[in-house]
Amino acid sequence: MNLALVLDYGNVLTLPQAPDVITAMAARIDVAVDAFTTAYWRHRRGYDAGDYTAPDYWRRVLRSLGRRPGEFGERTLLDWLTERDGDSWMRYRDEVWDLARDVRARGVRTAMLSNMSVELGEYIRRDRSFEAWFGAVVVSGEVRCVKPDPQIYRLCLARLDVAPAQALFVDDRADNIAAAASLGMRTVQLRGRGLDGGTAEGSRARCCRFAVSLRLT
Repeated sequence: MNLALVLDYGNVLTLPQAPDVITAMAARIDVAVDAFTTAYWRHRRGYDAGDYTAPDYWRRVLRSLGRRPGEFGERTLLDWLTERDGDSWMRYRDEVWDLARDVRARGVRTAMLSNMSVELGEYIRRDRSFEAWFGAVVVSGEVRCVKPDPQIYRLCLARLDVAPAQALFVDDRADNIAAAASLGMRTVQLRGRGLDGGTAEGSRARCCRFAVSLRLT
């Protein structure tokens, strides 16, 4: 029987978004960090769904903060924000990447399934090729569908050529976990503290290994 491990990207394959980079982005446009973060996420779903490009996304963020891109040199600012956004999501949890590599070597099919813009995916790929670790890569902006829409899970399962019950899905968001479970996928939600009771920083990778050893056998 074919088995599959499906991993989310942010907060699973990475540490939480880098706060120092968020602070730098907020400072560049002279707004409070909390206000910047609210605007950043308010428009994120459409960006991750491929509904608009990186410049369009950042213009929406800036407008909602009462800022005009032209105040800061539009093209330079928009490019800078796009690059810093990529930087903020590149603090990797290498132990979890190692997990994906190890189970793939054991014959388990692997996939990354992430809500991620096309531009962010391209930026990260310059540093680390997803395909070197995963047999299937589903980036929401590329397929124009975002979790927790059931269609994106079905697409991932089709690329893996496995039934839902043969796949273990690991994510940090309850709504994404619930959607996968409703399709019959096995799931593990990574929370602030891991299954082993350790701290968030130290235990999420151990959490993944523990879950896989129990559920992909």
